[in-house]
Amino acid sequence: MLPELEPIMRRWQETHDALLEALDEFPKDRLDWRPAPNATTPAGIISHIARAEAAYARMIGDPNDREDRTPSTWEEVRELLETSAGYVRRTVERLREEDLGLSRADQWGPLGPRVEGPLDTVWFLEQMIRHKAYHLGQINYLSLMLEESAPTIPGEH
Repeated sequence: MLPELEPIMRRWQETHDALLEALDEFPKDRLDWRPAPNATTPAGIISHIARAEAAYARMIGDPNDREDRTPSTWEEVRELLETSAGYVRRTVERLREEDLGLSRADQWGPLGPRVEGPLDTVWFLEQMIRHKAYHLGQINYLSLMLEESAPTIPGEH
């Protein structure tokens, strides 16, 4: 791995590990739970994270053939996340110095406002971290909603 990518991949790995830890603590009987009729289930969030990481890896240059499925068991959740993580790791290991500044897209906005480019390899690596951290927050919030008696912080209502 290129030395300049080590801090990025350390942050990526920390975020990945935090997601796995949050999932370890998530109620095992609630994989398909949704807090409202149109809300995404934890399984759907995990599927989305895995699809996105595979897509980001493809944008950077990995020719992966991602699976587009929603896991139905916790074992499948782990498998799906580890498969997409493998795409990311393999992609980063293959990168050369000259790849880092290559424009991978002129703009990006799959779920919202467009981000103007050119968006290079490093931008996509950083985006993977932001994306996974965002959805980790959703998993943590869903977990909190499922707690039978969430502790209250003095002064909060």
